[in-house]
Amino acid sequence: MTPTTCSLCGSPLPAVAADQRHPDWCPTCAARATGDLGPAPVTTASVANAARPSNAWSDAVSPGTQGLLLLAPAPGRYLEGAVVGVATATLAGLIWWAVSALTGVQFAYFAALLGLVVGNGVLIGSRRGGGIPALLAVVSVLVSLAVAQYFIERSIAISDHGADIPLWHGFAFARTVVTERLKDQPLIGLSWLMAAVVALVSTMSPKRRAVL
Repeated sequence: MTPTTCSLCGSPLPAVAADQRHPDWCPTCAARATGDLGPAPVTTASVANAARPSNAWSDAVSPGTQGLLLLAPAPGRYLEGAVVGVATATLAGLIWWAVSALTGVQFAYFAALLGLVVGNGVLIGSRRGGGIPALLAVVSVLVSLAVAQYFIERSIAISDHGADIPLWHGFAFARTVVTERLKDQPLIGLSWLMAAVVALVSTMSPKRRAVL
């Protein structure tokens, strides 16, 4: 429905918009946006609009968009989802390593909680769920758990043998260490699967939003 009053000051709108990019602005507010006039008179509508984003944001939207920019969730922000997801997965991996190294126990249900945390991190970056965010979440949490497992094994070896083991022995060695542990304790692999499923379910639906 075509607005009849200015969305900024509440004044009646003319038949022809003064600014085609903002048809809901009156000529006074449109001129003021370019710096031609002084401050606007204080009205109920102008006070209510004081909490909106500044006019600088209007350049970030396509011409013809009515009103000021609404900071609504936007689709396709997969790069942001990947960055935030990797950061969250790194933190989750550190927590998993610290808890496992200190207690000597790897809790399967705790791994599921990490899957939920990583999934939420991806949603924070991507703004919504979907197939690609779900894939990002699953890959992030599995890689995080695999890397954490290597350092858990390193901590256990240092504790058992009292040796000064290098921080990193190469990718092939790390893969061998993790693979052997998964063969010896299938329950660890099951906990990883649980984490991946939780990450998948928490991000798969396009209606999913981050829980902040």
